[in-house]
Amino acid sequence: MALSSEVMQPEQPGAADDAIDPLQGVARHGAWHMAAIVVPGVYTVLLIAYLLRTLGPEAYGIWAAATALVGYLTLLDAGLSTTTARAAARAAAGEEEAIDQVRTAYGAYALLACVAVLIGLLLGTLIPLILRLEGDIAREAWLVAAFLALDLGIVIATAGWMGTLRGTRRFREMLLVNSAQVAVAVLLLLVLLPPLGLVGAAAAQPVGRIVGRSLAALILARQVSWFRARPRWPGWANLRTVTAFSLPILAMQTATQLGVGTDVIIVGAAAGPTAAGLYAAGAQLSRYVGYFLFPVLGVLLPSFSTAFLQRPEAAPELVRRAVLLTGLIGGTVYGVMAFQAEPLLRLWSDQSSALSVQVLILYALAWTIVTPTHVMMLMVIASGRHRIIGAIVLAEALVNLVLSIVLVSMMGPVGAAISSFLVILADDLFLLPVVSARALRTRTRPILQGSLGGALGGIAIAAAVTLLPVSGVEGLLLRGLVAVAVLAVAIAVVVPGSRALIAGRRRSG
Repeated sequence: MALSSEVMQPEQPGAADDAIDPLQGVARHGAWHMAAIVVPGVYTVLLIAYLLRTLGPEAYGIWAAATALVGYLTLLDAGLSTTTARAAARAAAGEEEAIDQVRTAYGAYALLACVAVLIGLLLGTLIPLILRLEGDIAREAWLVAAFLALDLGIVIATAGWMGTLRGTRRFREMLLVNSAQVAVAVLLLLVLLPPLGLVGAAAAQPVGRIVGRSLAALILARQVSWFRARPRWPGWANLRTVTAFSLPILAMQTATQLGVGTDVIIVGAAAGPTAAGLYAAGAQLSRYVGYFLFPVLGVLLPSFSTAFLQRPEAAPELVRRAVLLTGLIGGTVYGVMAFQAEPLLRLWSDQSSALSVQVLILYALAWTIVTPTHVMMLMVIASGRHRIIGAIVLAEALVNLVLSIVLVSMMGPVGAAISSFLVILADDLFLLPVVSARALRTRTRPILQGSLGGALGGIAIAAAVTLLPVSGVEGLLLRGLVAVAVLAVAIAVVVPGSRALIAGRRRSG
């Protein structure tokens, strides 16, 4: 894809913008964003398989330990990624204050990257102790962690650039950036792994990242007039503003980590590793689908941010359309998973124990509820009135943690999944819609009608495709394709202005 040399000017709000549907083109953007996510995701999966087959489980154990330890430093993002995407969308619409916020985030990211690399280097010294390594293998483990920490530092230092690509709806360019990164990393991996082993594999990661992010900087410099790659010291006033906006988002991210990372541990502590494995087989399948689906839905954030800047009076109607749309999507995707739990698990993990099936069904129902709520919270973030949401979501995670421990002790391993379902049912179906409606200055009832109506419609689609007289892997694939086709028709018929979802839209810089 050729890079345009045209320097695009910020699009000014005006009468012409009022005629543009805020949801225009989101289906196209979502498809490009999905592709941009899939490329590095597939690379990661294949890299793990390659390391296991080439170097064996012992060497991969070092890689996995380093990745796990360094991975916790991703919390240093501190909610800035979402903040940057929102501010970039508003900057692209002509708001001067938002440009200052984006540049402040760039400076904050540079500082956080230095902190991440230093902490990562220190954490790397723990790997030989944890794995009881000595001599050359211990030094190799530290070098692996050091290169992965450097890679994470590059990710954090340039995360603002990727947020700007998202905020200005340059999702095709994100795909180009990620593809370049993966291509260089794969080439270096094949060259460096034979002579250097695991260290060579680790060294390939930051080099590929540098190439990809340098391309991102080049794209932004040529297409976005206010982009500056060189970070500047964020003034204290701007830093306080950005931090105040980002901290509630950090609370949401922390809550997600708590919710995702504790239930398997609780089950394992109470019932042993076998139960934990069977539980994880059901829980992780629905979560992995969410890892792809929710970033795709995240393309709505720039649209919401621009809408609140240019047409705040349209927010009530916009949120109703958004929750109806995403309710249909969530109900269909997770409804199919619930109805097809047993064959999906056999395909996923070569088993379909009662525990795994029960957990998958409960989590699929929970994520059905979460999907429209997630988009509703994106809209609250776009409005800038999200402080209370962060506190509620963090409290939800803590309540779920305690209730999971109690129910597992009373009911066995499935109690953790029941806890998650009950807490999400109470919070995402009742409490958060009420709070979000107040933040968005609209009524709660239309939001609930859109969320529930869309979710029930999606579940009905999932139930209908279950009646198809097919079986096996081919049957699963056919049901999935039919469900997607019926979902597209349902969106076209039920969601107001659905034709705009696939329409093109001029991007601004």
